[in-house]
Amino acid sequence: MSTETVRNVVVRFLREAKPGVLVLRGKWGVGKTYFWQSCVAAAANESSRKHYSYVSLFGVSSIQQLQLATFINTDEIANARDPGSCPRTWCTNP
Repeated sequence: MSTETVRNVVVRFLREAKPGVLVLRGKWGVGKTYFWQSCVAAAANESSRKHYSYVSLFGVSSIQQLQLATFINTDEIANARDPGSCPRTWCTNP
């Protein structure tokens, strides 16, 4: 699947008003987090969503850990910045 196709899927997901889950799969180090952050920053003004949560499933071994990581990593889309402009620490294994 091309990067542009995935970008279109992410933008469509961000424009959708109803809650949902989007999974970006790929090998470690290919840029999934960077890609997500750049898509959110680019679509922040046109997104129907007010909040999002980015969670790495690496090391998550229970539903409770996933729920906690989702809660901890919730952020406002309006706060989205280009990935190069503000470093962020992600909770991967609460």
